[in-house]
Amino acid sequence: MKLDRYHIPALLLLAAAAYCMVGVAEFVNFDDDHYVTGNVEGGLTFANVEWAFTSFNVGNWHPLTTLSYELDHELFGLNPSGWHLHNLLLHVINTVLAYLVLRRLTGNAIRAMVVAAIWSVHPLRVEVVAWVSERKELLAMLFGLSAILAYARYVQQRSVGRYLLMMGLFALCLMSKPMWVTLPFLLLLLDYWPLHRLRGLRTRSDWKQLAWLALEKAPLLPLVVFSCAMTIAAQKSASAITAPEVYPAMLRPFNAAVAYWWYVWRLLVPTDLCVLYPLRYLWPLWLVILSAASFLLTTWLLFRAGRWRGYLAVGWLWFAGTLVPVVGLVQVGSQRYADRYTYLPHLGLLILVVWGVADLLQRYQPRLTLVRPIILAGMAILVISTWLQVGYWRNSIALFTHALDVDQRNAIALTNLGKGWRDEGDQQRAMDCFHQALRIAPGMNEATASIGHLLCQVGQADEAIIWLNRALSGNPDSAEDWAYLGVALAMKGDYQAAMRVLGESLRLDPNSWRAHYNIGATLNRIERPNEAMAHFKRAADLAPSNPDLQLALGKFYLRLGRIELARHHLQVARDLAPNDRDLQEAINQVWGTPDASPPQ
Repeated sequence: MKLDRYHIPALLLLAAAAYCMVGVAEFVNFDDDHYVTGNVEGGLTFANVEWAFTSFNVGNWHPLTTLSYELDHELFGLNPSGWHLHNLLLHVINTVLAYLVLRRLTGNAIRAMVVAAIWSVHPLRVEVVAWVSERKELLAMLFGLSAILAYARYVQQRSVGRYLLMMGLFALCLMSKPMWVTLPFLLLLLDYWPLHRLRGLRTRSDWKQLAWLALEKAPLLPLVVFSCAMTIAAQKSASAITAPEVYPAMLRPFNAAVAYWWYVWRLLVPTDLCVLYPLRYLWPLWLVILSAASFLLTTWLLFRAGRWRGYLAVGWLWFAGTLVPVVGLVQVGSQRYADRYTYLPHLGLLILVVWGVADLLQRYQPRLTLVRPIILAGMAILVISTWLQVGYWRNSIALFTHALDVDQRNAIALTNLGKGWRDEGDQQRAMDCFHQALRIAPGMNEATASIGHLLCQVGQADEAIIWLNRALSGNPDSAEDWAYLGVALAMKGDYQAAMRVLGESLRLDPNSWRAHYNIGATLNRIERPNEAMAHFKRAADLAPSNPDLQLALGKFYLRLGRIELARHHLQVARDLAPNDRDLQEAINQVWGTPDASPPQ
């Protein structure tokens, strides 16, 4: 027990070694462009706080996550280092919480330390830590583990106050991410082991005890129901739930059966990890049957063995049960499985493994001179593997290049790689990626739209209109595509049609700074500067931290002769992106070329 005082510092040191490069990573163009710059501009204003609780954010209702993004905007602006270090801080806190929870529940500090250490620096954690868009997973884990810790205190000395504290933490957890709806089930497992409130299910009194313990969790169920209802409504609002006609419901259990074993295998052999594993509809029938049968057999065997070693049943059911919301029975998005989904479930699997191995070592008592070097070597391998995995997240090009190294037919990775090259100014590479994505997945709407966006940016209005109309025929609810179409029509001089199309973009997304700016630019071209100024002001209110928008506004006001306003916006742009050499050169040139053009 004298070594306990070094456990937390050791965990901090391991996390620092594994994730030290995360602070130099950039934002990526996969969800970060929505969560970071698309919805929470302006920091912690009253209007943004109200919006966090009353609106859906990119197909999610997670007000606490949105508030954390607003806080980062307030503190760091668009400096990605602050956002990434915030993620890392939350992960380190979660690591310490995982250790404290297991030590409190089991009384075994050494095993708790090993579980927390492996979990913390395993390469599967990288996606959650290095991806700003996964802040919701980190916050949910923080409040979820805190709720379990509060529950342990409640079990020690039951009181209404301690129970309400646990309920409050659970509510905060669900307002961060709804994956923790399985917490009541998880608490029942912990009642069996290691809390030993339920001895088994062999007698009538055991079943009565189970019923009482289940009833004890009943006050949590309204929170679960509310969270599920809000999640379904949010996902439907963003068309994120895959329709049955796209991915038949009868096929989803097949993918789930295989996915469970993928998650087990990747815990043991964390190779070929990437940001997205595309959904493919059919597995070989023999693999599905083998996966399902072995899963059921494993569950039955570990459940039986749990009579003597409770951690076997609890660890496996923790893993299997907490994966249910994300294993694909309700398909959200286009991924077959995802590294981030292991953040909570793998704690249960590691409990099973670490406690099982420790019991074997106690039984056979090998020499510590052999065991310790193996453990240290294993931890070193995990730290190095995680450090390398963090490197792939340094920017969008590195991230999606690696994803294509893992799977060359990943059309989504190709599309996002093309967006990365487009943002770097390499238009030819970008266009090649978009067309290659369409060869792999003909009719892929995102690649089609991206071609239209790029053609619009390079001034090829006629071709851009063709591609954008094709994209809108597949997804008529894309406010961004309508906005680009409006710009293309304005480039051709068809201002009446442009205004109508941009109005549709604004109807679909009333808070789109891009739509407001482009409407303003179009009004300015047809010599209606006062109306244009109203839309420009609204765009600036919606996106005060966007340096490209501030530069464009500076150009506009300079052209009108409003020198002080122009100077203000140009200075804001300079302050927002002091390290962006291209932007600084553009600002320096503005005084000689006062020509405003809409940011694309």
